[in-house]
Amino acid sequence: MVGLTPNYLILQIMVALVGIGGSTWHPAAMSTLSNRFPERRGFALSLHEFGANLGDALAPLVIGIMLVTIGWREVLGINAIPGILLAIALWFFMGKFQESQRTTMNFSKYTAGLKGLFTNKLLIKLSGISALRTMSQNVINTFLPIYLINVLAMGPDRAGFTVALLTLPSLASGLIVGTISDKTGRKSAMAVCLWVSAAMMALLGVFQQGYLFMGSLMVLGLFLFSVRPVNFAYALEVTPKDIGATTVGFIFGLNTAFAALAPLAAGIIADRVGAISTFYLGSALVLGSAILTLTLPKVVRKKEEAITPASAGKPP
Repeated sequence: MVGLTPNYLILQIMVALVGIGGSTWHPAAMSTLSNRFPERRGFALSLHEFGANLGDALAPLVIGIMLVTIGWREVLGINAIPGILLAIALWFFMGKFQESQRTTMNFSKYTAGLKGLFTNKLLIKLSGISALRTMSQNVINTFLPIYLINVLAMGPDRAGFTVALLTLPSLASGLIVGTISDKTGRKSAMAVCLWVSAAMMALLGVFQQGYLFMGSLMVLGLFLFSVRPVNFAYALEVTPKDIGATTVGFIFGLNTAFAALAPLAAGIIADRVGAISTFYLGSALVLGSAILTLTLPKVVRKKEEAITPASAGKPP
């Protein structure tokens, strides 16, 4: 529908619907994986992220090449085909598993668990960390292509290859970071990734182009995209198992509320200061999430359900 839209207003509505689809997909998928693999939650969610990162890496390459020969409307039409096929496949192959996983939780118990999310201080911190990191990611995803094409005058094929450098490294690093977090704890894995991401994003503004710019972009991709599954794994371990999808939706809701503002703010700054300033804004945002990570409690691992906050007692 985005490819068929006749004007900008309808385009905005269609893009919003695309966002709704993505936001509702993740809570169901991530809570399902979390419940199925409690002792390897970090790895399982990283594997989920691997699929997303693979798509993010391949799409700029493929679409950049396609745009050389066909229009953007045709590209979007072709882009709809994989989603339709996967939706049909999930409907048939996941149905049997979902029936065996249905919860017996009643409404009053669910309501009590839902209220607990809003008073869970650790979950609020994790949501804040996730929101700041997502805001930073939205800034770099939005303005990196603009910078490459409008400032560095790259063609769509070369710009697509450069954007892919941001996501390709995360294909391996995400699984590694997820596995490490299962063994050593979530806090340390998150902290390292966020501090390095802040430094690399600032270096994009320093180098601006060339091999050092490309190298910083690749290192940024190694760490920035590896944090999210670890963050969600942490959140799912400190909230009730029966409302796992709601927990993911809670974090996604806060992410959406704040992250939607990031590209708008970055656009205003870029128009007044220059596109390079968006890299510094992204660095400041992810730096804020790194600092907030320092306030997370130390954790004690449990064999059956991974961790319990040492300072908070048992999960609600």
